[in-house]
Amino acid sequence: MLAEIRPHLRPDRLRYRDCMNFKNLSNVAKKAVDKRGGTESLKQDFGELQRIAKGKGTPAEKAKKAAAALKTPGAAEGRKAADTPPADGPPPAA
Repeated sequence: MLAEIRPHLRPDRLRYRDCMNFKNLSNVAKKAVDKRGGTESLKQDFGELQRIAKGKGTPAEKAKKAAAALKTPGAAEGRKAADTPPADGPPPAA
């Protein structure tokens, strides 16, 4: 019956190109992970998203915080530590 409605879904009409290419999918995933900074960065991003999801706020506020957090790879602590000078020492000369 389905073949009558949608003849392109008949098993005898499936071609090799219609099948999923897992090697290509794997390569794309590897490139995405490398672009984000590796697996450690992904773990930090995941931890940051967990904290945002468990935190206070409306779902809309949480979504905005999560979108902002994912714009740069790595956890917020890593970004803040790199951007702020140490509290006990003089500020770095620019």
